[in-house]
Amino acid sequence: MTPDDWDHQMSNHATAIGFVCIKWSWLELILDCYVAQLCGLDIGSIESQVLTPNMDIRAKVTTVRALGREKRLSDDWFAELDKVLVKIDDDIRLKRNRVVHDIWSPPTGARTQPYRTYARTKVIRTQSFQSPK
Repeated sequence: MTPDDWDHQMSNHATAIGFVCIKWSWLELILDCYVAQLCGLDIGSIESQVLTPNMDIRAKVTTVRALGREKRLSDDWFAELDKVLVKIDDDIRLKRNRVVHDIWSPPTGARTQPYRTYARTKVIRTQSFQSPK
């Protein structure tokens, strides 16, 4: 397969993955704005811009949750905020990570669409009282 063939077969998926990355950056920006607002800072102020740039998405979610719990407008407001944060952290983040970090390959054989593979390491700790298998 030539590089041009590979590019042609993967271009739609590459574009879609790019959109996932772009939308993810907007989601992070929204969380940055929540942190600023819940801290009583103007969005875009120098103070707000130094709070979140080095936080990963999980830290931002945790921070928004903690600030939201502290500053809650109402119990219903916080419940709705928490529901969205759980969706981001437990669902969207995992799906995004699979799309961005899995290995995407062009279709081969009977496959008609690009496909993804991933590797996972599983560490098994044998208990001292068990004999090795």
